[in-house]
Amino acid sequence: MTVLDHLHKKGMVTRSLEGKGYRYTARFAPNELRDRMARHLVRELVDDFGETALVHFASALDRVDRRRLARLRHSR
Repeated sequence: MTVLDHLHKKGMVTRSLEGKGYRYTARFAPNELRDRMARHLVRELVDDFGETALVHFASALDRVDRRRLARLRHSR
């Protein structure tokens, strides 16, 4: 219950009163949650590590197949 209460306070789940307890429901679909978490983590890394994080991201992109990168660029 403590974990669910923390998730509710963070906006990750919704809750509704049912009888003497709560019913908790996920607020985001799995793919949307993954996208939100990735965005948050990237922002934190760039805020905390600045150019060092960007250099490592750029290095990681060099290992990604060019066709995959092209698809990703067009999907946004």
